Amino acid sequence: MTKRYAYKAHSPAMLARMIVVWCVSALLLYAAITWEGPLDTGLFVMSPSVASAFLWLLVAAMMPGALLFITMLLNGDLTPRQIVLGQTSFSGPRDGRNLPNVVVPYKAITKVEMVAIHGNRYIEVRSKGGRMSFSEVCMPGNSSFESLYDNLFTQAGANGDLNSRH
Repeated sequence: MTKRYAYKAHSPAMLARMIVVWCVSALLLYAAITWEGPLDTGLFVMSPSVASAFLWLLVAAMMPGALLFITMLLNGDLTPRQIVLGQTSFSGPRDGRNLPNVVVPYKAITKVEMVAIHGNRYIEVRSKGGRMSFSEVCMPGNSSFESLYDNLFTQAGANGDLNSRH
């Protein structure tokens, strides 16, 4: 049985979509304001110069958000911060219990190992809260067990004090 794993994080693509939606909304509002239909009135009665000033005000209001987005992108703050594991065998304060949808922050991970127990492959994750083993987990769009291990190791390795690779 294949179990799934997913990130819970905001992605650059999602933030880019939000910016595009904001820009399109501003342009549609500008078009509605300045539109001269059969009755020669727009949605609001506003001259084109006032409407363009309004549009530039919207653009100015967007600038802090755009600068924040660029800063976050350059600092690497848009990378995932945690993973959500499927049905997980959790050893620690609650030995032997299966917990669904365990959330593990990457900063809490201290060791990542691939282990084989009775012929089954597991990725064992040790964190500050205990030890978790999960088997045959696959990333959406990629069924490779090794690539999941590498991805998990890379993401958690940003912590700096993760075990060295063997």
